[in-house]
Amino acid sequence: PQKIQACLDLGDHYRTAGRYDEGIAMYERVLTIDPTNTRARNGLGWCYLDRKDFAQAKGVFKKAIARAPSSIETLIGLWHCSQHEGVYEEMEKISRRVLELDPRSDWAYFALGLYYRDHVQFKQAEKMFKRSIDLDPEQYQAYLALGDLYRIRGKFKKALKMYGCIGEIQLKQNSGFLMRLAECYNALGYYDAAIEHYMKVQQVAPEQYEAYIGLGECYRRKKDLKNAENAFNTAITINAQKSSAYLGLNACFMEQKQYQQAKEVLLIAFEHQVSDLESDRERWDKLPASISNYEVPIKKQLAIEPQDNEMLNVLGWFYRYQGRYQKAIITFDRLISLQQGNPSAYEGLGWCWLALDKIEKAQDSFERALTIEPTTAGALLGLALVYLNCHDHQTSEEFLRKSRNIDRDNWRGQRLLLYYENAL
Repeated sequence: PQKIQACLDLGDHYRTAGRYDEGIAMYERVLTIDPTNTRARNGLGWCYLDRKDFAQAKGVFKKAIARAPSSIETLIGLWHCSQHEGVYEEMEKISRRVLELDPRSDWAYFALGLYYRDHVQFKQAEKMFKRSIDLDPEQYQAYLALGDLYRIRGKFKKALKMYGCIGEIQLKQNSGFLMRLAECYNALGYYDAAIEHYMKVQQVAPEQYEAYIGLGECYRRKKDLKNAENAFNTAITINAQKSSAYLGLNACFMEQKQYQQAKEVLLIAFEHQVSDLESDRERWDKLPASISNYEVPIKKQLAIEPQDNEMLNVLGWFYRYQGRYQKAIITFDRLISLQQGNPSAYEGLGWCWLALDKIEKAQDSFERALTIEPTTAGALLGLALVYLNCHDHQTSEEFLRKSRNIDRDNWRGQRLLLYYENAL
């Protein structure tokens, strides 16, 4: 027994120190001597869980619960495994089982709050988080979760009250917590307080892109455009591929009537926003929502110069990506009336007609784009899909391979190539 106790204590020490392999070795040594030792099996499961080896952890916890069905520690371990897998029904079942074993478990109420929050049952979630706090006013997770619940529902004053209850517990140097406070102050129009907290974020996490975006927005709303531009430019140095900073700069330049600079950064922003979406099917499905904030700045630019070919082209593609095909067609036709040799406008028309199942019109538009610029990869791919629709697989494959010689990353091209490689 003394040897077992020493191994268990050493295993706990190693696990707390983050030395998981050594902890696992200690717990396994105990289990070779006493296979029924629940503490050792739980310790083993938590070592795997802490090092994010969820499959191993789940297997260990399942063996432990078979031997000790009333072990709350084991049930909580299984809950974390289910959370990682996204099995919400199992999470709820485990939480309620813990409540059966311990009706005053603050953890169980907190876990049920998370379950209801993730199922958008906010009133029930709020009730569970409050009950968890009542049972243990010293733990901060429920305050944080309740504050987040209020924040995502736009109840920023209530969110700040909950965050204020946390005080200094573990979080004064936590960039995520500081960002929550800054976002609430920003939303309430308390810009000086928001700026203070965004700056605190930068001290803790100097590469936090969103902190500079928030800082820039606060300065812009305070009409301190120089500091706003500095914040947005710093964000660009951190990540030049994200578009938020360019949109922020666009707003600053528009307020200063520096319209050419405003246009340049807006074009960059839109290009970054959509350039890599053609390579990712999942992100493509989210594109309409992700670009919805572009319509206003694009139209503001066109209000200044209604015949700006570049902005008309961007507006046409914006409508196309949004699935507003008739508006896109009208915009592309307007652009072509001003600039007949624009391959991008004809390509955009082709995709609109293809989406509307107007195959002949789509083919004509793609061919016109290629007449102007033979290396227009999107038009080549469009024709590949046109000929596939017409069951001319040989011609379709020829256009597909021409397109992929220019652009190998387009998800439609990848799927069509897979079709030809596997099905034909």
